[in-house]
Amino acid sequence: MKLFKFHILPLIFLFLFSCGEMKPNNSEIIWKGVKQDNGWIYIALQGGLSISKDGGSTFENKTTAHGLGNNYIRSIYVDNDNVIYAGTTGGLSISTDGGASFTNKTSSDGLAGTAVNRIIADSNGKIYLATSGGLSITSNGGESFTNKGVSDGLGSNSVRDVSVNSSGHIFLATTGGVSISTNGGTSFSNKTTAQGLSDNLVLSVFGDDNGDIYAGVNDVDGGLHISTDNGSSFSRKTTSDGLKGNYVDGQIFKDSKNLLYIGTFSGVSTTSNGGSSFNSFEALLGYGGQAIFLDSNEVIYAGNLYLWISTDSGSTFVKKTTSDGLASGGINDIFVR
Repeated sequence: MKLFKFHILPLIFLFLFSCGEMKPNNSEIIWKGVKQDNGWIYIALQGGLSISKDGGSTFENKTTAHGLGNNYIRSIYVDNDNVIYAGTTGGLSISTDGGASFTNKTSSDGLAGTAVNRIIADSNGKIYLATSGGLSITSNGGESFTNKGVSDGLGSNSVRDVSVNSSGHIFLATTGGVSISTNGGTSFSNKTTAQGLSDNLVLSVFGDDNGDIYAGVNDVDGGLHISTDNGSSFSRKTTSDGLKGNYVDGQIFKDSKNLLYIGTFSGVSTTSNGGSSFNSFEALLGYGGQAIFLDSNEVIYAGNLYLWISTDSGSTFVKKTTSDGLASGGINDIFVR
């Protein structure tokens, strides 16, 4: 059974989210001469960008009034120089002053597509953007972009998620399959139902340093798709194998201990053995867990309709809502630095 999800759906569908990965924090950060303590939380929401400087006790909210391209924020990334990159439905919004103001980049500035679904960076600081019009890559903070599309081998120009491993291999979730590049983006090979995917509309993807690929597709019964042969074939893991939910529409990533996190519509699962068995965060029972982030102190942040924070490896979570100052409900992405 297929289920199409779009981020413009009304509030009743706020369990649908866009992609998270572990990024180590510095012990302290200097921001234009002002010391920034570690642990600032950045929340991409359907109604703005929320920033907490005190572990989630309070939030500052940023909107189009501060220069964001749109209040619907699909993705968020903050680099080592504390430059904020917010992926909105109206462009890539960049702030060099802690969110006081943003400059917005769109297709007229060379971006492949105006809607930015996912932002990640590699170890060299190169930034990869999954957009509605293809993959955009920038090495100069958004001053210019190199774009990749179907002419380069992508399954579709609509890119939902992006992952890059330590070898520089690029993995894309497109609406036409999983697209893989082993040469830095010069060319891509595309994997579809012919290789075992249960649907070609891919929602999330993660490629690890071993070359194993994990993907979630637009199939409520699809489960977690796994390839151990560089995408030549995919097997599937479902609730019958212990996965929390069969609709894997959330973020997928591995932490420094090789623990894989999988965001499903029914909650978050983890596996330490490539999917042979799974554990789940039962404290999130009844809620999806599609936006996931693990900071360097192993604090877990999960997002669905609300923000959830756990300091005990997921045994318990503290819930944060608009009553605590969040700009809106509906969390699409989380980043902590």
